[in-house]
Amino acid sequence: EVEGRVSLKIYFNGKELPIGYGTGLAINFVHMSSSTRIAVPMIHISLSDSVDYLVTNKLLFDNCLITVVIGDQSNHSTTYEFRLNSFTNPNSAVSDKRTIEVDGYLNLVKYWQSTSFTSFTGTSSALMADISAKCSLNCISDKTSDSQTWFPRNLPYYEWARSTSERGYKSETSCMQLGIDMSRTLNYKDVANMETPTAKIGVGIPKSGYLFAVDASPTSSPG
Repeated sequence: EVEGRVSLKIYFNGKELPIGYGTGLAINFVHMSSSTRIAVPMIHISLSDSVDYLVTNKLLFDNCLITVVIGDQSNHSTTYEFRLNSFTNPNSAVSDKRTIEVDGYLNLVKYWQSTSFTSFTGTSSALMADISAKCSLNCISDKTSDSQTWFPRNLPYYEWARSTSERGYKSETSCMQLGIDMSRTLNYKDVANMETPTAKIGVGIPKSGYLFAVDASPTSSPG
């Protein structure tokens, strides 16, 4: 728990990590992120494991299920499931304190790894709905006006979806973007014509009604 406000549980392959004082296992940080820039939401965990708990219990292997449960003061909790993608052990030469860093992706194995060779005829938004249905994703999409035949070229579903989104067309002023969020929802939206946001982010002086960003790195890309 963090000051009685937030509780965190982490399971590797169904086994809860005994995190706490005296166990030899501690969390350095847990980062979970989703963005239009990455194919699926990702997780990055840093653990100090001075007793080789993860290795001894054989919990580090490809596609290991990582479950994260985050709770609040009202006993409400949210569960996220990821699959282990890679791990590193940068301090393996240090015997008294080993740091293991784990990277994983949201538990969307079919979307991430399976491929397709069957073409699809229709709009790009209809294709997104079709891919979502096949990969057990929810779908929130703006309707596009770009009906044609789309070829997957034996690409993984996430690459086919991303390639399609880069060519999606709604109108002369549209800019279609694809992103999957932590709720397993595929969002395919015209970001040039978005609805008014309920939350706003401000940089500089904090203002009422704004989330305050303490650090920002503006970027731009042509097109």
